[in-house]
Amino acid sequence: MWTMKPGPVGLVEIVKAMSDAFTSQCEVVINDDELMKRLREENLTLALLRPSAFAVSVSSSYARNAKRLSEMLANQPISPKELFLRHSEFVARFGRLPNLDPYGRQLSFVQYYLLDIVLVVVTVLAVVVYVSFRVLRRCFSIVSAKSKKD
Repeated sequence: MWTMKPGPVGLVEIVKAMSDAFTSQCEVVINDDELMKRLREENLTLALLRPSAFAVSVSSSYARNAKRLSEMLANQPISPKELFLRHSEFVARFGRLPNLDPYGRQLSFVQYYLLDIVLVVVTVLAVVVYVSFRVLRRCFSIVSAKSKKD
């Protein structure tokens, strides 16, 4: 929750906190180092951020969207607290349910990654390539033997 002191000092603190949060979020999202150098805290000054902060505070669309989001959160079909309590009561009543446990957790490493199937497919492909190579080699040797006789 923001606590704002009267006067410009409170606005400076808010802008500084917002710029810190903004740059840290940008570092996560943006991988471009050159762009991040321009967005760092040293380059974000009150003079640059004041018009944007003023536009956000004055604009009716921001206020309307904030009010809509606030209303949506206040009127959720099931509140987060009630949902947590329902899930907790369900777990307390029924305990651990094996039918909700994913079957993949019970598989071995070989079964989970289908290594037995991969081994069979790779073996079949290797045999096909080897037989094809031998047949083609035999055909070329027969053709070259006939051309030498002529």
